[in-house]
Parts: sequence; structure tokens; C-alpha cells
Amino acid sequence: MWRALGVALSAATAIVVDASAATVTNPIRIGNWSGGSYSKEQSRLFDHCRASAGNPSGTAVSFAVNRARWSLMFSNPAWNFASGHSLPLILKLDDHDTIRGQAVAIERELLEVVVEDNMALFARLRSAAKMKVTAGGLAFDFELVEGDDVLSALSRCLMHSTGMAGSSESSKGKRTSEKPVPLRTDGAATEEARTLAAEILGFARWPNSRLVATSDSAMEPRPQAGFKVGLVSGTLAVLADAGRIEGVSDQLIGYEARQCQGGGLFFVAEMNAIDGVSVARLFASCKMPEAVSYRYHLVTPRAKGGAYLISSTTHGGGFAGVLQRQTEEVDTKVRAVITSVLKRLGDASP
Repeated sequence: MWRALGVALSAATAIVVDASAATVTNPIRIGNWSGGSYSKEQSRLFDHCRASAGNPSGTAVSFAVNRARWSLMFSNPAWNFASGHSLPLILKLDDHDTIRGQAVAIERELLEVVVEDNMALFARLRSAAKMKVTAGGLAFDFELVEGDDVLSALSRCLMHSTGMAGSSESSKGKRTSEKPVPLRTDGAATEEARTLAAEILGFARWPNSRLVATSDSAMEPRPQAGFKVGLVSGTLAVLADAGRIEGVSDQLIGYEARQCQGGGLFFVAEMNAIDGVSVARLFASCKMPEAVSYRYHLVTPRAKGGAYLISSTTHGGGFAGVLQRQTEEVDTKVRAVITSVLKRLGDASP
């Protein structure tokens, strides 16, 4: 927890300090929320996207995102914290979802939320209508009625400002990076994918789970194995020549953006470690008029080259929070068993 706290502090400080002397473009105005894309004053290089809203008591909530992470922050001009001071935190979302963590003072009047799984926090915020906060002796709450639209707007802001969804041009007209290696499956590894999927189900010991065909899957790249866990559909692909793990997430975001045309796309991409091995994680949610989809991607290295892409998806309407949590539970279990599965199959990365 404290290692994560230190990482979050350094990332959050970069966002907040740069915001104090920044140029704002691509303004965001949704209900009581306002913000936009923030660039460094001197270099005009993109720094982060941020949107904030206040409550009647004078406390403001902010969502912010840069290339590395999403941040949830609270501020009030009446606060006077010493930098680095930490308060025990409880977030209550819609009276039924409780998240515990720490509220860390980044500036005198600014607290950032630090939790064990930042992706899970923002995935749940996506479907929350209200939030109650207890931080030490402080207690305040926010209405998040437009919160899902704000998170989608910030996702679009990040894609537009960085070109991360497959475009080679940034909003400043400058090339952002070299062309990524296209994601493609290893045509000779179909049996390997099916064996890996079966082993994941065996180690996870899910009730009501089974292997399924992938003939009707619209996923990119085309999965070679599929499984079902209750309402959650899972797929597995063996990627050939995937390039750097970090770059796979950008291409998956591009896929999600193409699939969600005309809808509200929200995503959280992170680099994590499982038993010392670097993995890429992506949560994506598409809000359409008739339904909402939730998808978790896990990209983990393959010892013999390339990578494994394991995805978990739900799609439906009316019970958005339930569907999101079920998909999250499958993703959490996959991450818990993947190292043991790969070791059993003799494909564990060093």
C-alpha cells in the first residue's frame, strides 16, 4: 500500500504543479463540470486533461488523466494540510459500493485519492450517481449525475491530445510516436490458446463456466479461444510480434473507439506488475442509448515471444453496476491465477 502511495504521490504532483501554470484548450463544459486539456505554459506540450465541479459546501471534486494514470482529487480553500499528510479514506458510491484508501495532501488545500486498484475505482465511478466521502474528520458528498459523460469527455480529450487511439498526429499537429506494430494473432497457436483458456477456468474454479466457440466474436485481433462465466464472455488471443507491452493498450483503445462510434467511450489504461512481470491492463466502457458494455483487457508477455491477450466482456442495460462488477470479478480472478497457469504450462516469463 505504501509503495503504491509513493508512486501515486509523484504522479499526482506532476499533474497538479503543472496545472498551476498551464494553457487550457479543448474546453469541457458539462452541467456543473468545467475543465479541458492543460498544456505546459513554456513548452506548450500536453500535460493532462481535467474537469472539476463544486458542491454547496465549497468543496470541489476533480477527475484528471494523463498518459500514465487517472486521478481523483478533492479541494477546498479552507483546508490547510501539510504536504504529504495522509488521512484514512472511505468512499461510498450510491450507498452500496464502499472503497477504502488514503487521501494524501498534494498541496495545502488539495487531497488526492490513493487506493489499491485505481482502475477499479474509476470503473465504478463510471456508473455512480453520487459519492459520499469520509477523509479523517472530514465528510462531504457530491452528485455525479453527469459523471459518466465527464469521464467520456476526458477520455476523448486524452485521445485527441496524444493521438493514442491509432492516430499519428497530436492536437498540435506534431507526430507523437513511431507507427505501432499491428496486433495480429499467431496462426499456429490456436491449440495453445484453447489450452490456456481451459487451464484458467480450471484454476479459477468458477461455477457455471465453460469453453465456447469464438466464431461470432467481433474482437480485434481475432481471438483463438473463448469462455463464459455467468453473464461474462471471455476471449483469449496469442499475439505474434506484439511489440512493447505498453504499446498494445493504445491499439486496443483504437479498437474500442472504432467499436463505440456514436457512443460515450471511457477507458483506463495502466501498466501493472504480476509476480514481478510487467503487464498492461485496460478497462473500456461504451455507453450507447440502448445498452452499456464493459470490457477488461489483460496483456501479459509470452515466454516464447509475443503476448497473451485475455479479455472479459459484458453488455446490457438496466443493471450497469452489476454487470461492471461481475466483469471486474472475472478480470481480478484471471490476474490472480495467470502466473500459476503459465508456470504449469511451462510458459512463465522470468
